[in-house]
Amino acid sequence: MLLGFGKGMQRFYPKTGELQDFYNETSLQSERISQLFEDSKGRIWIGTFNGVYLETGDTLMHFT
Repeated sequence: MLLGFGKGMQRFYPKTGELQDFYNETSLQSERISQLFEDSKGRIWIGTFNGVYLETGDTLMHFT
């Protein structure tokens, strides 16, 4: 489960209760999340104030 906030994003793992922070210089380059969308292929699109990101498991792609 992905949680988007005005100041970052975290992935929540219900089985372990672990939260993984997605905002750092090598992942999301903007901490301001405006949109989260899951497409028909299960990919997560993340709208930020610094572009759009595509999350496909372990990979984040940045589109400007």
